[in-house]
Amino acid sequence: MSKRKKPRMCVVTWLDASFDIDSHWSDGSLPPKPKAGNHLCLSVGWLTHMDDHFVQLVQTLTDGQHANVANIPRGMVREIHVLGPTGSL
Repeated sequence: MSKRKKPRMCVVTWLDASFDIDSHWSDGSLPPKPKAGNHLCLSVGWLTHMDDHFVQLVQTLTDGQHANVANIPRGMVREIHVLGPTGSL
């Protein structure tokens, strides 16, 4: 995305390479065992960067800065859907 374009709110559908749903404390001596199978994920955020290598979504934007960044490898992205305005809540 160039600086001239405003970031757009998007839903990115992507395939996670490793997925662990165990909720526990770990001392770090053994890595968590990934679950078997394909893990199709949906992430929502402002699309701030996209190139041949990765797609970047951010959850929080402010003037010239952002936070809560997700960098998703481009090869794992299955679909990008731009969200449109729906009006006030």
